[in-house]
Amino acid sequence: MVSGSISPRKTEPFNVLEIDMEEYIYKEKDLDVNLNELVHEAIRELYTAARKTSIYSVSHPLTQKAIGRPFLLMEKAFRYKRFFALHLNGNELFVNNIRIRRSIFSEQITEYMRMFDIDDLIFEAGINANHLGMFLERFVKKITTSAPRNLMAEHLDKYRINTI
Repeated sequence: MVSGSISPRKTEPFNVLEIDMEEYIYKEKDLDVNLNELVHEAIRELYTAARKTSIYSVSHPLTQKAIGRPFLLMEKAFRYKRFFALHLNGNELFVNNIRIRRSIFSEQITEYMRMFDIDDLIFEAGINANHLGMFLERFVKKITTSAPRNLMAEHLDKYRINTI
């Protein structure tokens, strides 16, 4: 019989909005990641979360679950980079310098970025899911003003979001 102490294992939270990036415990299998696939999947999930946010409120359980997916994928990317950067160059969308294949997901993200006259969108490693949700809430709303860039900046300042 072997005696010893068993360290308590951290379980996955039920609500992703309750965790920060720094709380994750890394494992060896986390190093085997295809960044190309990761950023394509993150764009798809970001689109899905944006779509849910446009239909439901940010506090709705379906929206929270949808926001959790791109948040966790971004968190995986943050293991290799300090930023998760979206860049619009003409009609091409790049994420962390990886060209994104054209799809309904990338086209919609591109349209949202153009609506706010945003060429570069950078998420820092310290972002939390609540901030991502508040950003998406403004990102998907239709605007009718002549100063779209200022609206996004004002929204982020209002909620003291400095990681985007």
